[in-house]
Amino acid sequence: MIPRMFNPPKENSFFLFGPRQTGKSTLISETFSQTNTIRYNLLRQTDLVRLQTKPDVLLLDCLQRPPQKTHLVIDEIQKLPELLDVVQAILMEPNPPIFVLSGSSARKLKRQGANLLAGRVWTRNLHPFTHLELGSEFDLERACHRGTLPPMYLARDQNEAAENLNAYVATYLTEEIQQEAKIRSIGPFSRFLLQAAGGLGEAINYSSIARQTMTSDKTVREYFQILEDTLLGFFLLAYGKSRRKRLSRHPKFYLFDPGVALAVQGLERSAPMPGTRLWGELFELWVINEIRHLLSYAQMSGAQMSYLRTEGGAEVDLILEHPGKPTLAIEIKSMADVPYGAVRPGFELARELIPEAKCHVICTSSHHRQHEGTQFWPWREFFQWWIGEWQLMLP
Repeated sequence: MIPRMFNPPKENSFFLFGPRQTGKSTLISETFSQTNTIRYNLLRQTDLVRLQTKPDVLLLDCLQRPPQKTHLVIDEIQKLPELLDVVQAILMEPNPPIFVLSGSSARKLKRQGANLLAGRVWTRNLHPFTHLELGSEFDLERACHRGTLPPMYLARDQNEAAENLNAYVATYLTEEIQQEAKIRSIGPFSRFLLQAAGGLGEAINYSSIARQTMTSDKTVREYFQILEDTLLGFFLLAYGKSRRKRLSRHPKFYLFDPGVALAVQGLERSAPMPGTRLWGELFELWVINEIRHLLSYAQMSGAQMSYLRTEGGAEVDLILEHPGKPTLAIEIKSMADVPYGAVRPGFELARELIPEAKCHVICTSSHHRQHEGTQFWPWREFFQWWIGEWQLMLP
């Protein structure tokens, strides 16, 4: 077993959100024994129908539970958002159980205005493996080819990983999208998903994607929102001095995992070679997700991630900010020997707009160097430095 960076709370109820197959159910089962746990799985039809028909059954089960049953687990809570009203009622009873509420999608909860039990239940997230969790078993090429979802990363070979990825994408399209988002025709969404996965690191052009997918700008925006709500990706906003200004510019969108990004494009059996454009895109995708996951595990909710780009083409891949922490302007390059000229335009812009920003390059070099105030880091050394510099309190 590979220890995860998330330690489930034992004494407080919590939501645990994360994409499918990140290991939520496994982690919960290993943390909370069957002896002291009542468990419902809403992917199981018998549990779903029982609670859907009579939600108050949950209240009766809690009131009548044996004393040793201190925890109550509900897997895939998004399947039955109205159950959260019952959970709240139970939490107001004397001696309530501790609830563990897992979910692979927040879409239904958001759309139906579900009771998220603010102040009573914490919210936590589980992500694919980080390089820190895998330790000596981590391999960068494997992470970029297969992704870091446990079944894919730990597969016996690339063929098994590819089969898992192909099944994952197919399951997502049928279960998460058609069932939860209520899309009548999956064809336009499939075309959109291909465009979203193929545009790694590019600012979103809604009109262009609408033309290529034969839909409208409004539909494309709704499709991106579906990806975010079902935890399959996230927006990276353009940098600005205020949130209003950030939202006024085209964001980027990143899928949550390199392997899934390849599978969506039908490239799950390929092995992108270092030095190619696709390899560079996958490396950038992995680095940005890795930073995001570590911030999540450190509960750095005040951190802001954005990118910087001018119409003239000067760009910085990532601006990383947090109150009380040094602001970082980060360029991500998959090559080992990065010439300063390749990053100078973006960093000159960053120093002009964000004078306090410190400039860093994350690359695949074997050694650290400094040039004109810019730090060039081997990726692993950067993470070690950043965790210490920002004092991330990781589990």
